[in-house]
Parts: sequence; structure tokens; C-alpha cells
Amino acid sequence: MHVVFFSHMQITKTHWIVVGSGLLVAVAIALGWSNFAKAPAVAPEPAGLEAASSTPVAAPAKEKPIVRNSPFSVNPSDTIVSWSFKSAHTGDVALMAQSNAEIARLAGLLGTGQYTDYILYVSIANQYDLQGDGRSEVAYLQNALALDSTKTGLAWYNAGQLFTRLGAYRTARTAFERAAVAEPIPQYIQALADFNATHPKGQ
Repeated sequence: MHVVFFSHMQITKTHWIVVGSGLLVAVAIALGWSNFAKAPAVAPEPAGLEAASSTPVAAPAKEKPIVRNSPFSVNPSDTIVSWSFKSAHTGDVALMAQSNAEIARLAGLLGTGQYTDYILYVSIANQYDLQGDGRSEVAYLQNALALDSTKTGLAWYNAGQLFTRLGAYRTARTAFERAAVAEPIPQYIQALADFNATHPKGQ
């Protein structure tokens, strides 16, 4: 009886040791996984993010993109008093933050092939238009034109709209003309006609 009982106790203790060890390993794994899951994932910084803030802020970031041999420039006869203008997001902190977040998202798509870089540059320029930042807007339109200035009229057309708003009418006229030549669709042809009717001498 004593032998059997002692043997039984040895087996019971062994089991407890095995079970206890297993529990310790399980707890250690669980704690390690918990810490891993809580650690913030570090995403690579999107390419071409020079003009976008990494966190949404009320005002646009100051850095500007590098213009890639754009065929576009401001007519030296035009005087731009200010590159800033009242926009759809003027005075709205939440909308400005959303716009900056969208700029960051679009910039992160540059070079991925999901959309053409031309469209992404124009889309970023549109966000700066909503912010009333003409200098950043034209910088991104110039980048789009560096990729395609002869077959697509969208960046030219948007530049025409921007420079009309800025009072640089000679530059705007050239932009509308180039849009109609690059892509002679009714919208761009009509935009040029409307501009010429309003500003017959480009002024």
C-alpha cells in the first residue's frame, strides 16, 4: 500500500510539474504576443511626400515638390500679388486637416501604378486649390505637365482656372490654349472661348 501510494504521489507531482511548466510557457507567449500587438506598426514613408504633413494639421505644410522640367512658367508680364486666395476650406480647421490627410494618401500612391502619377499630381493640386494655396497647387500642376503636356489637357485647364483666379491673365490664356490644343474636347475649347470673351487681350 505504501509503495503504491508513493508511486502514485510521484506520478501526481510529475504531472503538476509538467502542467505548471506548460502554463508558464503559455503565459509567457501570451504576454509576448500582447506586447507585439500593441506596438505601433511603422509604415514606410510614402514616396514624394515633400508637400504633405505626416499628421493632419490646420495649415498646409511649407515644403514644395521638386518640379521636373515642366514646360510651364508664369508669363513675365503678369504680376501675382499673392499666391493665397479664399477657398472652400478657408477658416475650417477640420476640412483643412482632412485635405492634408488626403494629400498624404495621394502622395503615398505615387509610383505604385495604382493610378498614373499625372492624375495623382493633379489630384494633389486640387487639394491645395481647396486650401487656397496657389503656390503648392501650381507646383503639382507643373509636375503633371512634366509628365504629359501634349496629349492631356487637364493640368493645363486647371492651371488656366488657377491663374485666372490669381489675376495672371496672360498666363491663364496660354494655359487654356494649351489645354485645347493638347486635348480638343468641348470643355477645353469652350473654356478658351469663354476666357477670350471675358479677357479679349489676355488682361
